[in-house]
Amino acid sequence: MLERPAPDFDPDEISWVTPNIGITDFEGTVEAQLTGCFVINVADELTGNPYDDMDIPFDGRTTELRNQMNKFADVVQDKITEDPECRVVVHCAMGMERAPLAVVGYLIKYQKMTIDEAYDLIVSKRPIVCDRRHWMENGMWSW
Repeated sequence: MLERPAPDFDPDEISWVTPNIGITDFEGTVEAQLTGCFVINVADELTGNPYDDMDIPFDGRTTELRNQMNKFADVVQDKITEDPECRVVVHCAMGMERAPLAVVGYLIKYQKMTIDEAYDLIVSKRPIVCDRRHWMENGMWSW
């Protein structure tokens, strides 16, 4: 599944990509909420989690995915602008595909990174991440 070897890694931990933005899996939302983070879910199948502050479920259509990625990026930027101490944690089921892709979108839009720079940064913090940039062009469920 991974394109590279990954060390033993607990997907439940929060991986801080920046001081304000972290990635975790479904189980990691408990810690995120208990430590005062604003939690965003991007997994359609996990909506309704009591530990989430917001759901922005990513679906498989290319046009919708772009809108959802933009919405996610805008929400994160608004939260950090309103409160520079705000910590936002995004999750999907495992914190390997959709949540990292959401953060990639934020880093490209607001931090002016290239897609390669964004993925390199995220993988350096969360080594289990799978590069799913092709979802932005072909739709999420294309292989």
